[in-house]
Amino acid sequence: MLPFKMRLYQFIGEAGKPVDADYIMKGLKDEYGAERQFTRKRIEYYLDSLASVVMIKEKDVYFNEDGELTIAYELTQLGKDRLKYVPQIG
Repeated sequence: MLPFKMRLYQFIGEAGKPVDADYIMKGLKDEYGAERQFTRKRIEYYLDSLASVVMIKEKDVYFNEDGELTIAYELTQLGKDRLKYVPQIG
């Protein structure tokens, strides 16, 4: 099992479309749902940190069903290039 932050990055690459924290939570719940760090706030923090090193970029900003401001991210070209260094699942 990859560290959560690395798996989050890999998950964004696998999605093939812009994803937000809610989508990530649904997609990784079975793998990481029991971990204390598996919270929306922590995922948003990790997304911010990946964006700050230009591995991902903001694609869209909107309000989710709960009225929370939500940002959708996608990999940058650098993020796509570096994804090959992440171990593959399976």
